[in-house]
Amino acid sequence: MKFPFVYVSAAEATTIPVSVSWTKSATLSLLQFVKDKQLYLKDKITKNKIISKDIALLLQTQLPGVTPGQCNQKWHNLEQQYKRYVDNSNKT
Repeated sequence: MKFPFVYVSAAEATTIPVSVSWTKSATLSLLQFVKDKQLYLKDKITKNKIISKDIALLLQTQLPGVTPGQCNQKWHNLEQQYKRYVDNSNKT
């Protein structure tokens, strides 16, 4: 089975991360890419690091210099905000 991932060289992976300012369109793109890769994210064989690298590379056109770690952090933050929103909605 061939996976549709893009691999980066060691030199590309070791660049120093810069602070990224997430725009609305970049955030929506992140959500779409995560949705597209959801099957692989739930797969126990495929490592999330590989998916994160792939998503970061796809976002390079909108957010130059974005790292896989920054994509993971943004996704985690969005999940937490959504869970808080749902919890607060259920309290009323």
